[in-house]
Amino acid sequence: MNSAEAISLPGLVEEVREAEKTEVRHGCFVLPTRYILHQHDYAAAGGHAYIEVLEIENCPDNRCGTVINWYGNGLRCFLEWESLEVAMEAFKRYVCGVELEKRLRACPGMIRFVEWSPRRPWFYAKGDEDLDGDWVVEAPTKKEEE
Repeated sequence: MNSAEAISLPGLVEEVREAEKTEVRHGCFVLPTRYILHQHDYAAAGGHAYIEVLEIENCPDNRCGTVINWYGNGLRCFLEWESLEVAMEAFKRYVCGVELEKRLRACPGMIRFVEWSPRRPWFYAKGDEDLDGDWVVEAPTKKEEE
């Protein structure tokens, strides 16, 4: 039984469910998000790079809900996929190979390649942060507001 099932008050169940979708683990690193994400596979290298297969349940604006998100080796990008099955196949086939970017871009079922650095991709938006296309609109820091 998960924590949402153990609580019988409807308002509290929703709060628990909201809390359950607020982070995705990358080894010991955690990214918060307001979306319901399922991390189907993950690989990391030396603490400075990771690649993950994500399925996003509650995409806004008919966005693609299956992505391979990649951070490292001088590239920060995500690739959108026709289905979870083709994304998983591409991940398993090429994640440890050379020329990863070139191979993933050439895979059947890959829809779109998007570089996101230095911005954050839309699927890692938190709370009420606005989206601008593929990116999160970053709130001004306290220093910028002064």
